[in-house]
Amino acid sequence: MEPGSERPLYLVGLPEGNVVDWAYKWQRQLAEEYGIYKEEPLPPLHLTISTLEPPGERLSEIQKIVEEVSRKIKPIPITATGFSCFGEPYLALTIYVERTKELLDAVAIYKNALDKTGLLRE
Repeated sequence: MEPGSERPLYLVGLPEGNVVDWAYKWQRQLAEEYGIYKEEPLPPLHLTISTLEPPGERLSEIQKIVEEVSRKIKPIPITATGFSCFGEPYLALTIYVERTKELLDAVAIYKNALDKTGLLRE
């Protein structure tokens, strides 16, 4: 069994561009203000798309599906609209993004492809 294949799998998008600069600035400021993320480096910023059940022996199948879908989707503009901060035990900073048609369409494409595996949560 591949390492990590016994835990839930999170499909995330990694933002690029101006929103990342803005988000890292806020992440650091809020981490200091609320006493979260006490160790460096700060967690990577990401946009959670979906959660899957532990894939077990099917991890490589999931990777192929994600790679296939990713080749079909062009970069999507992301606009941050606000944030919230969760203290113990979660220690998380949530940045809200505008749910544009492009973003929702991309999420739907990934979910439709992954739903065929029977591992999609939700």
